[in-house]
Amino acid sequence: MIMKKRITLFDNTRAVCILYIICFWHLANYISQVNVQCFITNQVTYGVLGCFTFISGYFVGNSKVRLSSKNEYINYYRKRFWQLYPLFFLSAVSLLVINIVFGYDYITGGKQFVLTILGVTMFVPPAPSTIWFVSMIIFFYLITPILIFPKKILTKLLVSFSLYGLILLFDVFVNKVDNRLLMLMPVYIIGVLLSGEDIRTFLRRELIIVSFALYAVGLFICKHYNSIIIQTVLIVLGIELLLGIGFLLDKSRRVSTILQRISQGGMVAYLFHRQFFGVIKMIFPNDNQWYIFIISLPLLFVISYYFQILYEKLIKSLKYGTS
Repeated sequence: MIMKKRITLFDNTRAVCILYIICFWHLANYISQVNVQCFITNQVTYGVLGCFTFISGYFVGNSKVRLSSKNEYINYYRKRFWQLYPLFFLSAVSLLVINIVFGYDYITGGKQFVLTILGVTMFVPPAPSTIWFVSMIIFFYLITPILIFPKKILTKLLVSFSLYGLILLFDVFVNKVDNRLLMLMPVYIIGVLLSGEDIRTFLRRELIIVSFALYAVGLFICKHYNSIIIQTVLIVLGIELLLGIGFLLDKSRRVSTILQRISQGGMVAYLFHRQFFGVIKMIFPNDNQWYIFIISLPLLFVISYYFQILYEKLIKSLKYGTS
């Protein structure tokens, strides 16, 4: 029962995050005379991306992976590959084609495309729009076995600090990395380290109230003195608040059921919503027809949900993506 609660909590939170990114943050790009970017929305967006990152680390760390033999390593990477990479690759190719044919710079060229599909674009910026995040998650998946292999928590912490230190050294002495990698990698590591813990114990009312107060203070500090450390602390506090929202939404069965469907198709929606909006823009080129995009959003999520189901059935029938 606890595991069921955890899953619905995370589903609700992921759905809220995907709705924010697609229906607010990115949709505004396609509606003329609408600009949603400001200091506060930028910080909220970092928190949303951090929440995605944390949940990814939590679930990968919580998956029953026992990396004690060569076959288990192969099974781990094979499962992650088939769960994510084909859809990611298809999205990257389609964005590259859009760049070549229509000139939209979601992916700016062949070099950026190759770095993106290899999962190293964050080390050689600029990273592409939107799918930079999935490329970064692929890199995190690649290094996760190193994080979860140690059995003692102190050893895991030492390994985690060492990996992060190596990236900082790369940033200083080799090539300036994308700051978003430096902010989000600690969040992923925290997710991995907390895997198996009941997250609801961190969602007590008093903790959420304190987190909200600290977040407000942190916004003030960050506006006048920004740094990666302050930004990362803000992201962690934002994750607490977003998980609190997911927990509250879990009290409504009807709302939770809808959010679970959105969450299940969320990765497909994230990878292909730019292409979907582009098609809508071609069919309805008039900038004043903003309501067309609003109306089309349910269609995007319905298509994404059923596409994800069909894809999961496909890889299961081919015996891929299973450990």
